[in-house]
Amino acid sequence: MSHFDPALFKNSDARRRAFAVLDAALDAVDPAAAVRRHMRRAGDTLHIGDREYDLTQYEHIYVVGGGKASAAMAQAVEDILGARLTAGVVNVRYGYTKPTRAIRINEAGHPIPDDSAIAGTRQMVELVQSAGPNDLVLCLISGGGSALMTLPVDGISLADLQQLTEALLRSGATINEINTIRKHLSQVKGGRLARLAEPASVVTLILSDVVGSPLDVIASGPTVPDTSTLDDTRAVIARYGIADAVPERIATYLETAAEETPKAGDPAFARTHNLVIASNAVAAQAALDKARSLGLTARSCPPISKVRRARWRRSLPASRAKSPRTTARCAARPASSPAARRPSPYVARGAEGAIRSWRLRRGWRWRVWGRM
Repeated sequence: MSHFDPALFKNSDARRRAFAVLDAALDAVDPAAAVRRHMRRAGDTLHIGDREYDLTQYEHIYVVGGGKASAAMAQAVEDILGARLTAGVVNVRYGYTKPTRAIRINEAGHPIPDDSAIAGTRQMVELVQSAGPNDLVLCLISGGGSALMTLPVDGISLADLQQLTEALLRSGATINEINTIRKHLSQVKGGRLARLAEPASVVTLILSDVVGSPLDVIASGPTVPDTSTLDDTRAVIARYGIADAVPERIATYLETAAEETPKAGDPAFARTHNLVIASNAVAAQAALDKARSLGLTARSCPPISKVRRARWRRSLPASRAKSPRTTARCAARPASSPAARRPSPYVARGAEGAIRSWRLRRGWRWRVWGRM
């Protein structure tokens, strides 16, 4: 069944094929389907990726997590585990909830965190801290998880975080840079959730919306060793010249904090496993395979470098260089591509990649702009 209104491709075979390619990309990263592809239960054995977990060895199984797709992921986990699931709390964006039985779905603010995000994350912390060495914690992460799983360190208020987030978003900082700062101001990000869950076993299922799927960046890596440092946070603030917009308490904390986020080799990660179950690359590959199966000429393209995006921006008039539309186009197209010079009849943008087609003299040609 198509994700799109059939009227969009009525009486047009070219459009029908275009939307079939888009459907294949979306199906490949469907949250519930992705969970079921990588997680299954056979009696008392739980298979997650290439690992097996003997459920008779665990007294309790808890679920925590956050992200815009995490409610659908929670639904699938409930279906797989059934009565073996003890309890869970997952934060999702307002309006993105799904009916569940044992897992509590908590709606919260995104991209600016709110009180509901903090309340839900505090419940997650209480749940994982109650877990013992004979318990299993499943963490469900998807896009938006960094804002939705918010619990600031002592001395930092929600208003401080909101002001900082708004300043970073206005500055043009990348999501990697924003999350670098978020990790060092949080009780759960940057590997700290894994530390709180110790000594329980932790398995994190990740729906990645970040190019290249760096585990410590997706949702600010709550169960992953952090590769960034406090010096990096100060460098981001200096790079974008937003020191005056940073709340005083945050500036003071970043200058004086002594405790770093847990790094590789920390005992907190001894019983932690992280698995990416869907990503931009998965969507792009599915689109590529579908296009070829329909007899279309298709190829995948590497991510566009910051240098090429910056070069393309400099070629624009000042009035256009910083517009939201230009920002989106700049992130999606290389300056040298034909798509950057002529309009495309069909455009689909999103975290899963973009697919564009255009009419050339020799007929329809297709390119799948995937993030590999």
